[in-house]
Amino acid sequence: MQRTDSIDIERAKADAKSSRCRRTSKLEQEAYREGTKIVGFPDSSAWTTEQKMLEYVKCKNDPVYFLKTYGVISQPIQGRTLFTLYPFQEELLRTFCDHKNVIVSKSRQMGISMITAGFTAWLSIFHSDQTIFVLTTKNETAKLFLEKVKLIYSYTPKWMKPTTNHWFQTELALSNGSLVVAKGGSKVDAIHSRALSLFVAEECAFIPDMEKHLEVISPTITTKGKMFLVSTPNAPQGFFYDICMRAKAKTKSLKVLSNLYPNKFIANAKFDFHLVELPWNAHPERNQIWYDKLCSLFNNNQRLIERELNANFVSEPNNTLKKNLSQLLRRL
Repeated sequence: MQRTDSIDIERAKADAKSSRCRRTSKLEQEAYREGTKIVGFPDSSAWTTEQKMLEYVKCKNDPVYFLKTYGVISQPIQGRTLFTLYPFQEELLRTFCDHKNVIVSKSRQMGISMITAGFTAWLSIFHSDQTIFVLTTKNETAKLFLEKVKLIYSYTPKWMKPTTNHWFQTELALSNGSLVVAKGGSKVDAIHSRALSLFVAEECAFIPDMEKHLEVISPTITTKGKMFLVSTPNAPQGFFYDICMRAKAKTKSLKVLSNLYPNKFIANAKFDFHLVELPWNAHPERNQIWYDKLCSLFNNNQRLIERELNANFVSEPNNTLKKNLSQLLRRL
């Protein structure tokens, strides 16, 4: 799916008039009351149908414009605000549009989960009959991911979006036929019978049995479907490492791949991935002072610094280091 897809103008007109008889969730009702209080959020109450139609077309064509204009996120200190997209995040959104399969090897705290949630919301709202499956490390993380999608949906103006068919903790179904399902851990059986438009795996290098999950999921990806694998690097082995190395090598030789990576999923040429690498300094607000502070927080442990900040593959830390890392990340 490209940003340059032709737009059904009649559909846009209908959607611009579809504010009647809409079932709303509690979150949506709150969004309608509070939306215009968010700094920069557009007030479309006096817009004509033609103005709404043109705005709908702009949003459908460009997820960057939609999220910067209408995307609301929840910040720990600021509360609910509009998306502030950094250049590397805008570029990632455009990469999601332009490539079928994307693998993102990233540093911590780059806001990538919000970007994938934003893209998921945009895709489900503006494109009919999309089935999106998001796999995370655990159930609570899956629920949090879907909450981000729901928040963006809720603040999207009534005239711009389809209604909801159901609204569950781990599922969001819209009246345009789109469905978003988020699950944690090994629960891929919930979606394996559906043809997927998009599969997203969050922190997939740390999901147990991820290779087996991919072998189950990959046949369900439609011809035009997409796959986004996003993670902080783990050990220099396993499927995530292998796919990143393959993407760097830019090779499609099945014979070479079968020797290098004896895995059915990785050796399948139709899953050629576009690699995006995001170390800590890809973020424009990070400087050497910030980096030194985090290094100190990590007790200058080079293994953790390489993995968590520099986004490099390193050997798996022992249990003590894992526990220390978990404690340190909660303090960030």
